[in-house]
Amino acid sequence: MVIGEGGEKNNLKFLADKLGISDNVVFTGQLSEKELIGFYKISDIYLSGSEVELQGLSIMEAMASGLPIVASRAMAVPELVLHGTNGFLFKHSDKKDASEKILRILVDKKLQKKMSVNSLELIKKHDFKRTLDKFEEIYLEEADKKMDKITV
Repeated sequence: MVIGEGGEKNNLKFLADKLGISDNVVFTGQLSEKELIGFYKISDIYLSGSEVELQGLSIMEAMASGLPIVASRAMAVPELVLHGTNGFLFKHSDKKDASEKILRILVDKKLQKKMSVNSLELIKKHDFKRTLDKFEEIYLEEADKKMDKITV
């Protein structure tokens, strides 16, 4: 299943036709948030081939759904996907490496379960309240430093 309207959609459709697997590949296009949550629930793995990932929101959504992640090593991704713990990272242009990592998870159900549990555990540190508390802590520390300079 390929979700979204990324720049590679037409290439992926062409490849599915060329490989004779187009009857087994669903291209959903853009989905609503509610639809997306449903698709996360029925998925076995989450793959992100994005070359640029600034925040990794879709990866975090997949982690919160308990999915093992296979993603290209792009910008913020290594902060979310701990290689070998809740998924695997691959070099963006290395399709062979990506496919081997996908198969490794799908074939080894124990590994898939372990990575699923780890995704759920690791996403906790990105909880909104926890993140907000951390920002508040940083701001208060900086404010204290400024106040110390003023009173000196």
